[in-house]
Amino acid sequence: GERLWQLRDLPFDCLVFGDGKHICLLQTHNATVTVLRGVDGKRVAGYQLADDELALLQTYGCRLLCDDPLRESCVLKLWDLAENRLVWRRAFSDGSVPFEIDNDKMGVLDTEGVLQIVDLQTGLTIAKSSIDLPRPLKRLHAIVDRSSVFIIAVGELTPNALQRRTQQFRTGYRNISVNGRVCCFDRSNWQMLWQRSFRDADLQLDQPKRLPLLFVVDYAGLTGGDNSKRSGSNLLILDKRSGRTLHQLGWDVNAGPVFAEGDFQRGRIDIQTASDAVRVEYSK
Repeated sequence: GERLWQLRDLPFDCLVFGDGKHICLLQTHNATVTVLRGVDGKRVAGYQLADDELALLQTYGCRLLCDDPLRESCVLKLWDLAENRLVWRRAFSDGSVPFEIDNDKMGVLDTEGVLQIVDLQTGLTIAKSSIDLPRPLKRLHAIVDRSSVFIIAVGELTPNALQRRTQQFRTGYRNISVNGRVCCFDRSNWQMLWQRSFRDADLQLDQPKRLPLLFVVDYAGLTGGDNSKRSGSNLLILDKRSGRTLHQLGWDVNAGPVFAEGDFQRGRIDIQTASDAVRVEYSK
């Protein structure tokens, strides 16, 4: 619990990241790097990156993933700032969108819906899949649990979804509004297990990671702007392995979050909302 060292008065545009052995300070306006030793904060290197115009995407330990904003095509680079070297550089087709998955993998989705899973250590593609994209594609999200990755391709949001986003600021519940596709991948081999379309739905970011269920609130049956109308909105309980709906409940947007608890020895899951309780039995 003892403080080893501290550094004061960092520049306003300074990013700080590292891996324990080294701490890297990056000033974004001029790509100036300072490398400190983690144990005592001693400066061990200082330099300016060869590319002074970079669009930062992610950091992994002392490594920095960035895009080249001066190129029309998607050109990704991984820099090791502790060693001041370019680990890999790779160009993708025009209009491709890179996005974060976890600390080892990233996704790159092109305009035709071809998704590449890229190993961050090597920059190589380890798996490819095709997604039926919503048009126009507005944003991408990834939700990761112990065995699966859910990639959500979102199109133009409906008026009801835009209204719910303003309500979310008041409630604090973290949801993704989906008008597009939800795709599930096996983390062991990165093969797509299933994909499913939703026209107007909310998918909770804080899904139970250990349970084989996915919770989606479907608002597609709503008419007008009444997001709390139970007769038109349903909580869908999906099997993560197949994407199939196991059960659905009438839903009130003001009801709060969903609580779920699994009894793995007995093979059952208890689900509780503000007004309903459901027990699901399952087998591995």
